[in-house]
This record gives sequence, structure tokens and C-alpha cells, in this order.
Amino acid sequence: MKTICSNKTTAIIEADRYHMLSIIDDLRQADQDEVRAASGLEPDMGLLDSWCRSMKTWAIIHKGEVAAVMGLVRNVKEEGVGVPWMLGTDAMDEVKIFFTKQSKKFILNEMLSEFEHLVNFVDARNKKALGWLKYCGFELSKPVPFGPDGIPFHRLYINRDMMEKICATQQ
Repeated sequence: MKTICSNKTTAIIEADRYHMLSIIDDLRQADQDEVRAASGLEPDMGLLDSWCRSMKTWAIIHKGEVAAVMGLVRNVKEEGVGVPWMLGTDAMDEVKIFFTKQSKKFILNEMLSEFEHLVNFVDARNKKALGWLKYCGFELSKPVPFGPDGIPFHRLYINRDMMEKICATQQ
């Protein structure tokens, strides 16, 4: 598997089914809640559904264990639009500095190389995800009812030009 970036203890790599299956029972509570609220699916089935629809997948490996998996789904209704997703374990708290430092380049080089635009929705209760998305430069809408129970979610959006400008100002 190809390593995208790494340090002594943590790496972002191209993922396979093993990575997805290894975290299916250890998802952090906020991610479990988000899957249920967005889709009505149990977290394991939501992860499997996202995984199966993804054209690219990655894993964050920390000290030999999978801390998160993420993917990129082609939006079949809109040309040039990708739908990014990420689900993690509590180990993400241990890799947040590494992952935060790598995030903008990762989004630009891995996700926005495939699509001009990235769009998805994030649970308004998921404060860690919201903070990370804001740091990365995603625009977040006001919360709107989403999913089968109408739980408030923010629409997230970023495009290649926005991310290139963000990355250029930080060099």
C-alpha cells in the first residue's frame, strides 16, 4: 500500500478492506451518532456503505493500529463533485497534531486532484469534526434539518481554487 505521508508513529496510507473492518466496532461515539443521524443506518452498515461507494480510500495508522478510515465518493448527480467522508476511533485524539498539519495538503493533493469541488454534510453536534473542517478552510452552511430524523447538519464545501489559496498563504 502506498504511503501518502508519515512521521515516526503515524501514517496516512491507501487503505484496503482490512483497515475498514478493523475499526468497525471501535468508532468514536460522535461518528456513530453522525452515521445514525445522517442515514438511519447502524454505524457498521454506514461505514460499509461509504466504503463500497468510494473510488479512493485511505487509512490513518498510528502505532500500527488503524485510527481512522476515509474515502471519496463520486457525486453521481453533479459532475466534478466529490463527497469526502471520514470515520475514526478515539485514537484520533492521539494523532490530531500530525493529521491537522497534513490535512490541507492531503485534501488538495489527494481529494481535489480528483474533483474540482468537495461537498458533504456534517452533524452540527460533532464539534471536533466542525473544528477540523473550519481549520482546513471548508465553508460551512448554517445548520439545516438532515437525515431521516431531521437532525441539524451543516453542508460543507470547498473547491480546488479555495484550497490552493489556503495552501499558498501558508508556505
